[in-house]
Amino acid sequence: PEGQLVRLDYIPAGRPEPSLTWFRNGLPLQPNDADHHDVVNEGGVHSLLVHNPKLGPTVEYTCVAKNKYGEAPFTVHLSVVPRNANIAPYFIEQLYNIVIIEGQDAQLDASAEGFPEPKVAWEKEGKPLTPNKEYKVEFEGAKTTLYIRNAKMIDAGWYQCTATSPAGTAVTKCKVTVIPLSEASQYAKELPQFGPQTLSKLPTLPQEDIRSKYMTVPAKPAEIKPEELYKLPKRPKKADNPLEEAKRRGVKVLPDEVLNTLQKSLEEYPEEEMYSKDRPQPPKFKVHLKSHLNLNEDDVCIFEAKLIPVRDPMMRVQWFKNGKLLHHASRIIPRYDFADVSLEFLWTFAEDDGIYECVATNPYGEDRTRAELKCRPKRSIIYNTQLPEGMEGVSKLQMLEDEMRYTASMIGLEEKVQEKEPKAPEFIMPLEDISVDEGDNAKFIAKVDGHPRPRLTWSINGADIANGSRYRLVFDGLVHYLDIPKTRQYDAGIVRCIAKNSLGQSESVANLNLKFRQDYRSVLSKTPGGVDTGVDDSFDVDIEERLRVRSQQRQEGLTDDRTRRPSTDKP
Repeated sequence: PEGQLVRLDYIPAGRPEPSLTWFRNGLPLQPNDADHHDVVNEGGVHSLLVHNPKLGPTVEYTCVAKNKYGEAPFTVHLSVVPRNANIAPYFIEQLYNIVIIEGQDAQLDASAEGFPEPKVAWEKEGKPLTPNKEYKVEFEGAKTTLYIRNAKMIDAGWYQCTATSPAGTAVTKCKVTVIPLSEASQYAKELPQFGPQTLSKLPTLPQEDIRSKYMTVPAKPAEIKPEELYKLPKRPKKADNPLEEAKRRGVKVLPDEVLNTLQKSLEEYPEEEMYSKDRPQPPKFKVHLKSHLNLNEDDVCIFEAKLIPVRDPMMRVQWFKNGKLLHHASRIIPRYDFADVSLEFLWTFAEDDGIYECVATNPYGEDRTRAELKCRPKRSIIYNTQLPEGMEGVSKLQMLEDEMRYTASMIGLEEKVQEKEPKAPEFIMPLEDISVDEGDNAKFIAKVDGHPRPRLTWSINGADIANGSRYRLVFDGLVHYLDIPKTRQYDAGIVRCIAKNSLGQSESVANLNLKFRQDYRSVLSKTPGGVDTGVDDSFDVDIEERLRVRSQQRQEGLTDDRTRRPSTDKP
């Protein structure tokens, strides 16, 4: 809808880390302009935020990830509809068929969008699915997940996820096939994710990496041979001219300097430590992680280990902290290059303390290595005395307190902190009525007891008030204050204080009486003639009389001057 925030999530991958460029309708886009922001969270998921989209034609956004070995683009089309317009539900992540073995856990993921937000329901074989001990349903925004625990043969069938809203309905289906444990070995070729040694035991793999939450598998991927994942020439047999041989086969070859570096690094490992499809080999750490126990805050920390077999395309490396999957981003960087496994902290904090475990898994087994990290935080409190040298009163007082605590501990007089009993709010010092002149200061005082500590709200004549320039709400640790610096006419009335906690509430009420000031503006203003205002107009009459007398005196003075002037007529 118009004006609604749009979020485009994506996860770039590649070695070295690719650079990202966005285009809008084919033109380069600055990700951090007024309408667009590019952010990344702790899980390594990038997001392009589009603020305040406006009505108009469909906009095409293209993101290109590029490094020196190639580039990969993806395109999204954004259409904006008027506000409050209904958008029929649609699935941005659909279900797909899965095959599991009896006794395994499985999950089905789907994500639905629409406006208004659609409601999602699950069905199995056309019947509503009710969450119980075997089925669990979770919702995370637009994403919904159905968990199947300890799969049984009766769990096989068709599952359906339905998204419904006033604008319409959308459906996605999938088929779940459960293979009996006794027949699992017959499907070894069709289930390459399980090796022959693990089919009978079915080991439990570590928790899924957070990136899998944002990746879907709409169809079975094409089979790729492990040796085709790398463009290096075969080690045992070297062609006379590798470049011409690669061009003849249509294979891209890495640059010479990169190829020479990789070949030198591979020659350091014996043949039995290299990956071979004819020789299944479980993961094994040749060099284990080492603990870092003397770090200070902001120090750099790197965990390093060596892992074989080298160049195993099915190897999966995960990091855990205190048994939970580690979410990494810009500050915490994991790496896995051939046999080198590392976890780098660009800077450390005290909350990074814990046990870090690296788990390597392939179809033939797994191996683990762990180490501990301890980081001392920076001192935020100054414990050193600020007194001048020679003043030992503080140190003597500290020694006296230590001796008193030691003596009390020896005779069993340690102070025991008693926890407060839960108690409903109670006003120990209730509000009192106040009478002041208009414009003067008024202050109400209240003291409340209760556990957990009550929360107070104030109101005047039923209207809640908040802390600001007109009203000041203060709590000094013992007493609550309502201070009105300059009272107004509308402040007169009932002042109410309500104290609440989880056990109940209590209130205290008082009256604020104001003595209103007399308004002289009606007296000073001149009223129209003939209108009786009830105010004595003698002041105005006196002025008119004075003006009349002064005008008469001026005329009489002119007459006297004329009589006194001598005549100028000639005889």
